[in-house]
Amino acid sequence: MIFVHGGISVKVAKEYGSIKTLEEKGKNLDFSKQSEIFGDAGPLWYRGHSTGTEDCYNLEFILDKLNAGYMVMGHTIKSQITARCDNKALLIDTGISRHLNNRLSAIEIF
Repeated sequence: MIFVHGGISVKVAKEYGSIKTLEEKGKNLDFSKQSEIFGDAGPLWYRGHSTGTEDCYNLEFILDKLNAGYMVMGHTIKSQITARCDNKALLIDTGISRHLNNRLSAIEIF
């Protein structure tokens, strides 16, 4: 199971090939330089799975490439926790802040 702020695009999955490689890249970032991790296709800001522009076939490719069964994502507010692609994409940002929707939500992982 992958937990990510935005999502992981096909581009990033192909480029890094594993969660370990992606984590290492994140740990060794030079924040004084621009990095693809901070781009629209990077794991911090990518919204393709949340907006529906990324299809389930691509999600399967990404999960297989990264050796994971599920991806849990925030960053794009939904009215409730939402599952896509046979429950393999879990969209959990419901705007819990009192400055947004004040909608408390939780998922139980077992």
